[in-house]
Amino acid sequence: MAVVLVAGICEVGMKKIIRFSPGSDSATVQESVIRDERNIYYITAKAGQTVEISI
Repeated sequence: MAVVLVAGICEVGMKKIIRFSPGSDSATVQESVIRDERNIYYITAKAGQTVEISI
């Protein structure tokens, strides 16, 4: 399963692939969205994995 998070409604400000460090089970991203732009985050989960997203 792939998840794409889109914040905002206009031009793309940033595209980022979220990767997990070996042996870790979480990743934290702290970014800002500039007014009238959007950030796109790509996350991939494999069978049996759960994705929890907070904005």
